[in-house]
Amino acid sequence: MVTKEAAIIRGGILPEVAGIAVAEAERARLSLAVGCVMLMKESGGGRNVYGHDKVRCGPVGGPVTEENYRDYLRNRSRCGAQGVGPAQLTYPGIQDRADQLGGCWRPEINIRVGFEILADYVRTSGVRDAFSRYNTGKPGDTPYARDAMSKLPRWEQIVAEADETRDDMAEVPQWQWDRVFNRVLRMSAGVEGENFNGEQFNHEQNRINDIIGRLQKIEEILANKNLANIPQWQWDRLLNRVLRMSAGVEGENFNGEQFNHEQNRINDIVARLEKIEAKLAAQNPAS
Repeated sequence: MVTKEAAIIRGGILPEVAGIAVAEAERARLSLAVGCVMLMKESGGGRNVYGHDKVRCGPVGGPVTEENYRDYLRNRSRCGAQGVGPAQLTYPGIQDRADQLGGCWRPEINIRVGFEILADYVRTSGVRDAFSRYNTGKPGDTPYARDAMSKLPRWEQIVAEADETRDDMAEVPQWQWDRVFNRVLRMSAGVEGENFNGEQFNHEQNRINDIIGRLQKIEEILANKNLANIPQWQWDRLLNRVLRMSAGVEGENFNGEQFNHEQNRINDIVARLEKIEAKLAAQNPAS
């Protein structure tokens, strides 16, 4: 017998998201079979790609990355909303919700939000209408819902045949052990006890270093100006803000909410720096 994760991989769910699908279905109290049908229909088993909705501009198809997703966000109101990720989150409010949880571009967050929405639809409307509402926003016997319901019995059988009660671990594939080991290493390199990897954590540290470098350039520009009219408390406030922000990210242990709070503070500081730099550039074109 096999685990649920191995079973749904055999059914067509991508290995890199199978464990996520199992965990998030349990978290959302969603039938794993229903979740797998949705992933198969929306992204071919959990591919982290953009959708093919008709938009005025922006991405159509292709892989989702943090960089190109942020570009998409900057142009979303002008170009139109596009489906994003394994769960094809499309509505701006839903994408923003995923961003608040850690990033719509991240498969684990994307699937979490998609499964939560689908689970809520199932509880309030039943499975068939839930599939229809997920695709069209409205209940009904739509082609999407009919196709999903036709696929559901196969997935219910796949999940039912999985057995996670066995004690013998000899059948666990090596890639699963490697994945767990690498996940632990990445988590320890990032934020202890949280689902952030080292790359994401280092990205925030690099943003802090960039802020410090930009502040130094501002200090060099202001060194030749008359600063007598600037109150000391303003300088103290700016310095304390940067120090608190730096101390709040580098080398500290946070939960997800605290980490996202620090990201928002960094974004705020970057925005304020950009305004300061723009004013200085207008006053000193030559510099």
